[in-house]
Amino acid sequence: MKPNKLIAISIYMLAIAGLDLLNWTGPREAAAQQQGVISIGSISLEPRKEINRFQPFVDYLASQLSAAGISSGKVFLAGSMEEMASHIRQGRVDIYIDSPFPVSKVMEISGAKPFLRRWKKGQGEYHSIIFVRKDSEIDSPRGLKGKMVAFDEPFSTSGYFLPKATLMEAGLALMRYDDPSSKVASDKIGYVFTHDDDNTVSWVLAKKVWAGAVDNASFPTRAGKRIDELKVISRSIDVPRQVVAHRADLNPKLLSAIEKALLTMDQDEKGKIALQEFEKTTKFDKFPAGPEKTFESIRRVASLVDK
Repeated sequence: MKPNKLIAISIYMLAIAGLDLLNWTGPREAAAQQQGVISIGSISLEPRKEINRFQPFVDYLASQLSAAGISSGKVFLAGSMEEMASHIRQGRVDIYIDSPFPVSKVMEISGAKPFLRRWKKGQGEYHSIIFVRKDSEIDSPRGLKGKMVAFDEPFSTSGYFLPKATLMEAGLALMRYDDPSSKVASDKIGYVFTHDDDNTVSWVLAKKVWAGAVDNASFPTRAGKRIDELKVISRSIDVPRQVVAHRADLNPKLLSAIEKALLTMDQDEKGKIALQEFEKTTKFDKFPAGPEKTFESIRRVASLVDK
């Protein structure tokens, strides 16, 4: 993406978030401005599309929180994990919903706490797969040494964090490149970002890269009729499909009301409609093993990628 486009997107995201940087006086003022508003955060470089995804869900949630003093809800976007963590620390974001690795990173920086799991498109858990062309002689991750791999984007769990960590756990070293045609050192695995899972599959099929990584559930759909031309050579651990986290200092009464509203959303007719519009969300539930146990393996794998 060109620098000028990134700058334009960043400016636009600040505008839609309602921030007036010239008049910014600190978190207390932000908290006062947020009174009666529930703020749901997401990371995206496509602000208009992300707001359209989230707003019906946010509106429904706000409608269920009147007893807790909430009259409306808004979507608050950030362009990176670090930016999201800053918004949470400043009290501008109450609830953050994302896949587990961005949530893990944001939690580490901001002190946010995970409390629920989101079932997205019928999935409570998922994993990442690494695939190559079937006519390739590569049949294991070690066969990727000296070759280029396609990942989705830097804050994707299934398209970056999980597959990269899986390769690193196998003792393999990775190096980032900007150009997929770059020559890769023989003792390294090179990787580039495609910024879209469909692009990842297309690049492998077109022999632009040797391998790609996507989540297991969407792989058949993205590969479509050409799935027989591909083969899976590795898979990651299973992780929650999506995680709901709250800022650490969120009012306990409000948090309890939010949890109740989300856990019962699939039992309400209007809630079911809002869930369906929210990227075909099935329901929200608690982590079967509890949040701490669930995040043990996620933190372990995330620490590999951080290194």
